[in-house]
Amino acid sequence: MSVDRQVRQLAAAAESVWAIVGDASALPQWFPSVQSCRMEGAQRVCELHSGAVIVEQILVNDPERRLLQYRITEGLAVDLHLGTVEVTAEGDDRCSVSYTTELEPDDLLAGLALSVGRALGRLADLCEPSRDVDYQSFG
Repeated sequence: MSVDRQVRQLAAAAESVWAIVGDASALPQWFPSVQSCRMEGAQRVCELHSGAVIVEQILVNDPERRLLQYRITEGLAVDLHLGTVEVTAEGDDRCSVSYTTELEPDDLLAGLALSVGRALGRLADLCEPSRDVDYQSFG
């Protein structure tokens, strides 16, 4: 089994980041490869931009610990998958987001890890306050 763990520091309150991450149906807002998703009980059905459909079982959605854990059950040829996203406060306006993926077969991990990295970047774009940039100073 392969494991990928990525951590992103954000200049945002943990509560505001969790409001997005903890809403399992909000995945298309911050995970760029997901076009749409819907919840069916504890199952999240995701349609990717490629047209593929992936079904995930939400195992844990704990707002107190700010922890979301899920398993892919259909739509991707995996023997084992476990995704864990945790938002940890690091002050009033700072937090870290840890995204761990455990996966078999090993050869699928690189592609999934790339998608997770993009998702964490998108989450930062959504949650961090905008920065004022003077584009005229670039010539």
